[in-house]
Amino acid sequence: GQFLFKFFGSLGISNNIHAEIIALVNGLELCWERRFSHVQCQLDSLYLVQLVQEGTNPQHRYTNEITLIREILGRSWSCSLTYVFREENSCADWLAKKGSMLDTSIVTIEETEIVLQLLLVADASRTPYPRL
Repeated sequence: GQFLFKFFGSLGISNNIHAEIIALVNGLELCWERRFSHVQCQLDSLYLVQLVQEGTNPQHRYTNEITLIREILGRSWSCSLTYVFREENSCADWLAKKGSMLDTSIVTIEETEIVLQLLLVADASRTPYPRL
């Protein structure tokens, strides 16, 4: 893809799946607010992709969040989720690490650093990139 904007932030104490869920909700809402009409989310959590696609039972810990994601995906736009290997999603990995060092819940920035541009090229070409 093409760089449009970045967002990252700190969740405080959390687990990986919760962080992935919150990042997905925030990312989808930001794309919707910016009126993007075609969005493809590439997630490196197969578990999360399956949760969203298949739904959850009412007793699942993250039922409310998964239901919200499914509602956002069902809005009047073209938005899909696909699974990719973590090595093909190095931009998200880099932003997650950057966000974990903040005290702020979410930061949105329109510009990008050179390292993120290089990671985006690697992700777009599906070139495996060493984990940072």
